[in-house]
Amino acid sequence: MAAEIMASRKKAAGVFVGVPEWSAHHDTFRRVRAWLGRTDARYAENAVLLHELRALDPEWSGSKYPDSELGHHLAQECPGEPGPDGGFTGEDRGVPLPVDWFHGHVRGLLAPFVVAPTYQALAAAVRTQYVMVRMAGLVGKVLVLDIADFLDARTRVYLLEALRWLGEARVPVVLLAPALSEAARGRLLDAWLGGALGDEAYRGGAPDAAPAHPRVTSAWVDDGAPRTAVRGVDEGEGRRILVEVAEESTASLAGDPEARRRADSRLARQVATLLEPGHSALVVRNSAERAQTLLPLLRKELGNDDTVVLLHTQLAAGPQAVRAREVLARLRQHDPARGGAGT
Repeated sequence: MAAEIMASRKKAAGVFVGVPEWSAHHDTFRRVRAWLGRTDARYAENAVLLHELRALDPEWSGSKYPDSELGHHLAQECPGEPGPDGGFTGEDRGVPLPVDWFHGHVRGLLAPFVVAPTYQALAAAVRTQYVMVRMAGLVGKVLVLDIADFLDARTRVYLLEALRWLGEARVPVVLLAPALSEAARGRLLDAWLGGALGDEAYRGGAPDAAPAHPRVTSAWVDDGAPRTAVRGVDEGEGRRILVEVAEESTASLAGDPEARRRADSRLARQVATLLEPGHSALVVRNSAERAQTLLPLLRKELGNDDTVVLLHTQLAAGPQAVRAREVLARLRQHDPARGGAGT
């Protein structure tokens, strides 16, 4: 909604949606195309996905290569999983397709509606090859950037420089961040306002914080003067969530195989006990190895191999894309038939 309002006020020619590099780009692309289709069916056809693995996305392949029969095979990951049941089929890589040229990672930014990793936008502020093409693709759009993975000391430099350039071009920007300190929020505002005012040394400081959380901070230039406003979103009391700490020994944390097996067995039993019929559970481990060792134990406790899906970044690109779509479908709310928990 914010992007639509900004685009209407600034008469923008499109929208750029930047998401963290390894997040669910494909699901974001699907949602953006659905949003555009509700506005005008022609807009959805002009959306571009700029991601290294976009060829594995059926939404992208179906819209740009309608005659394609892109298939996948699932490689065996752990004991008990089904083995390969077919080969991989796709387009003939020897046949040049014009769409590949127009929708490349640099020229693709010139499309009116773009979904890409956030770094694609920040690269426009780096004085490298194609910087003018990148900036030309951003000027005239509304930018929606998830900056969750650009808040460390190193990457913040690129973010601040990009905001200064975008502010100088008066490009509307919506920044999404899980949590920001007052000082960090002030630096982001100063970067964009400094560019809009033509003053790199501008320091306005952080605006007063609203008591409610989450909060929305706005910054703009009115008659040559910077303006800021902060509004808190009061969501009421919300729901109480019970947090229990699963038992795990020091030896397990240190990597002892037998101790880890016992800890995984306890966790699998706990998940099976808490999981109600028709509901879903998400188990997040801090390494692919720990996820792999937990998988057979969970399947044993739940008694159904089809209900447990393993997903991690060490999977091959094809199976990873297939499983990501499957997990998103299963966790979808209001759809118990797909394994999602109803509310």
